[in-house]
Amino acid sequence: MKHRQGFVSNSSSSSFIVGFDKVPESAEELHTMMFPEGEHTIQPYDHSASSTQVAETVFEDMTDQLKFKTARKALIADLSCIYTNEIRTNWRGLERQYKSEGMDLYDMWEKIEDDLKPLRMSLIENFLSTVEDKILFRFEYGDDDSYGALLEHGDIFRNLPHFKLSFH
Repeated sequence: MKHRQGFVSNSSSSSFIVGFDKVPESAEELHTMMFPEGEHTIQPYDHSASSTQVAETVFEDMTDQLKFKTARKALIADLSCIYTNEIRTNWRGLERQYKSEGMDLYDMWEKIEDDLKPLRMSLIENFLSTVEDKILFRFEYGDDDSYGALLEHGDIFRNLPHFKLSFH
């Protein structure tokens, strides 16, 4: 039996493009936007954090972005690489189908990308219609540590229009 020496990582990261009606002036105002149900504990896995702590983290990240004023067009361009659960499910089904047909791996991936283009475009158009008049921010969180995992997988933007781009 082989034993691996050293650190092995199976981490992921996700970007969230989130629409806001206005730029919050404080972490407390952001907390109200993100968590209208009030203060609570977020615990997708073993690690937990207060919703106040999460809002403070997101507010810091927003403040950093305001310094650089990321263009709306650049954020929207990021959507072209979306990989949602719906796309993943369709990808796997097409992959099984094309493998059973004996398709070459490279040709198969190109064909799947072409087949999924209409679904991707539909998802993007639906999202853009919900954030047409919103101020967009992009947040990136990864599960390299337990707090990052909480931010990535804790559904922290559930009360705001957002799109999650997963990089697994």
